[in-house]
Amino acid sequence: MELTVLAVPGCPNAPLLAERLADIVMELPDVTIKRQVVSDEAEALRLGTRGSPTLRIDDHDAFPAPGPVPGV
Repeated sequence: MELTVLAVPGCPNAPLLAERLADIVMELPDVTIKRQVVSDEAEALRLGTRGSPTLRIDDHDAFPAPGPVPGV
């Protein structure tokens, strides 16, 4: 399983989310955590970023909900 934290530059919550995920998955060897910086609107749309940070699990939004269109 791959967890990806998508965040805009300087997002104050991204490091905290990555740290908490690392604590949770410490004993799960088949889980990896990636961090990806979302630098512009086009990238946010392509990646499905709905806020910063956004958590994706195996390339799917961890908390899908109707509402805002992906963006920065």
